Amino acid sequence: MSVCARKIALAIPQSGEGKDMNQTRKRKARPDAERRICLLPPQELKVELTGRGPKLTTELRWKPPKKNAEAVGGYHVDRVTWWPGVAPVERRLTEKPVRECTFRDQTTVADQINEYRVRAVNRHFPEVLGPASFPAAVYGFAFMRYAEMVEELRALAEANPDICRLVDAGPASGQGLRVWCMVLGTDTSDYPDRPGVFYAGNPHGSEVEGGDACMGVIRELVRRYRAHEAAVVDLLENVQVRIIPVHNPHGRQASERGAPLGVRKNHAGRPLSPPLDPLEITDYWRWDNTPGTDPNRNFDAGWEDTGEPNDPSGCTYPGPRAASAPETRAVVRMARAFRPQISANFHGPCGYPLLPGTWADGREPVDRELHYEVGREFALLSAPL
Repeated sequence: MSVCARKIALAIPQSGEGKDMNQTRKRKARPDAERRICLLPPQELKVELTGRGPKLTTELRWKPPKKNAEAVGGYHVDRVTWWPGVAPVERRLTEKPVRECTFRDQTTVADQINEYRVRAVNRHFPEVLGPASFPAAVYGFAFMRYAEMVEELRALAEANPDICRLVDAGPASGQGLRVWCMVLGTDTSDYPDRPGVFYAGNPHGSEVEGGDACMGVIRELVRRYRAHEAAVVDLLENVQVRIIPVHNPHGRQASERGAPLGVRKNHAGRPLSPPLDPLEITDYWRWDNTPGTDPNRNFDAGWEDTGEPNDPSGCTYPGPRAASAPETRAVVRMARAFRPQISANFHGPCGYPLLPGTWADGREPVDRELHYEVGREFALLSAPL
């Protein structure tokens, strides 16, 4: 007889009454005991990411099972951390069952997917656990928040008015969000009589490394100019540099909240819900089907031939027309104000700078290994932790 069966048997009242009465009581007790031991999964597990860097925290909330909730004596929380190419690590976060339908994970792993499941514990038989809830997941976002970037840009412009001018380039998708452009040089006016260099980062929401790279370029130009480095002094005296660190603020904020899927478009993303299990998804862009526009495909050059023009739910939807997205109009507005000779767009796939693809004739670039080496070194230098 199994341990559970023995405990059920012990739970059935016994007496010295006659055989028939004893069997009657057994028949009445058995269904009650079975109901007490049977548990269903907890419902509607929700997770939300807070904090940043080494102080990431995930708040979990859920609802009791739909049936036999009175038999629940607490809950265990399990977590699997993983990333493509990284072996999953499983861990039980609760030494003792938690009584409430809430839990704070203060050990959220940065730069990986943190996937959670909750199991109910039987009140009468603590060693009996119910099946796991449907998983919920967050991405351990450890980079700068959009609000922190804006605060730092304002501080840099205020402290260095001779070489910095912060420009509000216009609204972005999402209430209260703006596209900000830092203008650097000894001439920060519009239409300067000098060559221009234009950088923009983070056009796709989840490619957050591009935004942080642009912030690093701004910091270094200011720092090295103040340190009187000849090359940077010469650059800012003869060239105007314009940098938009976050082309897509609304999409970036989806990653800031821990959205475990890739977000390309200018929308806030949405959490996974049944039947979408994070471990079962291999093509993350495919799930970016919330209404929105891919800002990287919304420019007028070749607009008709880019993305998925007939599918508003597609992750590369270029919008109903060229420059329909407010982020695109902001970038164009800043570029037209000084007609740059050089421009660069900072993406950030999988933690590395954008690497070169294969040429149109099928040949691979001869310097691809060098690009990978530079990419890995960049990732190490820019690691948020």
